[in-house]
Amino acid sequence: MSSTVAQALSQVEHEIMRACPNAHAKSEARLLLAWACDIDSTRVPCEMERVVSPDEDARLQQARALRAQGVPVQYCTGKANFRYLTLDITPQVLIPRPETELLVDEVLDACKSFDAHRARISSSNNQVHVPSLNMHAQGNNNKTQAPRYTIVDMCTGSGCIGLSLAYENPHVRVLACDISADALRCAAYNAQTLHLDDRFLCFQGNLGEALRDVFGKTPDNKLKLQPGMIDCVVSNPPYIPHAEMDTLPFDVRNFEPALALDGGADGLSVFYRLAPWSLQVLKPGGVFVCELHETCLEQAQNFARSAGFERVSIRHDLAGKLRILKAYKPTASTSA
Repeated sequence: MSSTVAQALSQVEHEIMRACPNAHAKSEARLLLAWACDIDSTRVPCEMERVVSPDEDARLQQARALRAQGVPVQYCTGKANFRYLTLDITPQVLIPRPETELLVDEVLDACKSFDAHRARISSSNNQVHVPSLNMHAQGNNNKTQAPRYTIVDMCTGSGCIGLSLAYENPHVRVLACDISADALRCAAYNAQTLHLDDRFLCFQGNLGEALRDVFGKTPDNKLKLQPGMIDCVVSNPPYIPHAEMDTLPFDVRNFEPALALDGGADGLSVFYRLAPWSLQVLKPGGVFVCELHETCLEQAQNFARSAGFERVSIRHDLAGKLRILKAYKPTASTSA
């Protein structure tokens, strides 16, 4: 017997409550049903009396069976929302989280300050300054414009950070790097789907090694980049202290990739390599923004200062936990 959307929603919600007591059953049930019925989740309340078709029910049964095993809802549907984007994700990439959206805010704010600096220079030189666009939903309507800012998205995963930056600021070009070929395939697919692949370029390798050829003096260096020409390095690297891996929630511990989570003994094993590399490739006044574990931020702040960064600051996430480090390369730096 066919069910209505309302009946199916109630059944899935109760099933999730039984299988995953700590889950947000109501919102997850709505997401699963919306995916199965190929409608926007905000439309579900308006579709309550509609009968779920056999094909839709088959999709729903598949997703609810996975969720009952503890599989995160985003892996059940293969979709995740991040800021203004809906991204395809796979179990080979981390599920984008709200706190990571703050990284995007920090980088966009830095771009605004760069724009203001450009305006002051233009004004002092009596040049006409055209204000930049820095609004969401710009999409890919500016293909003919040369990128104004080059940003490295290190450990890109699904591409959520870099794609949001390219989507929300049409003057941004992103070099997206990851050690995982599977993650890069996911990010590249999202870039193509969002029509951002001309400003979101993927490179595989272990941190800075991914861009060795980009910065090399070879005929293949089509971007004509050198160390000291990057405006921003942004990263959500593996940062969970190894001893805390076993304490992570069941769905994170068992289904999200450990490669993207485990940050070594103190959670900073990747950061210790990434920060000095970032200082080398950033232009004077460029910014380094990194998400880290709340127990590591003060230690990371001291390391960044000792490495040569200035204006090193720490930001809290939406839960009030220390989460983001932001640091600038000195404008008078002699580092190459």
